[in-house]
Amino acid sequence: EQPGGEHEQGMGMKRPAEEDYNSNVHAKRSRDENGDGGPQLTLRFLLQSKDAGGIIGKAGSNVKRLRSEYKAVVNVPDTNSPERVLTITAAQE
Repeated sequence: EQPGGEHEQGMGMKRPAEEDYNSNVHAKRSRDENGDGGPQLTLRFLLQSKDAGGIIGKAGSNVKRLRSEYKAVVNVPDTNSPERVLTITAAQE
């Protein structure tokens, strides 16, 4: 094993992603382009990396639902650190 590898830090191997959960990160819209010109709300959550899969959902179901129901931009970056920052941006209703 390499020094500082995942196994030495107590982190298990991640299963391969079936979909890129950050696929619409670059599709962010400005306030004038989101359809109604209304304000946007951005939420950021600090998660344990080991819990990120439960937030993403099976086959990305929770992320897909946020994107379709709320036209949200959802970012769950992959990282080797013990924490991740989940970012959700959507029009404020």
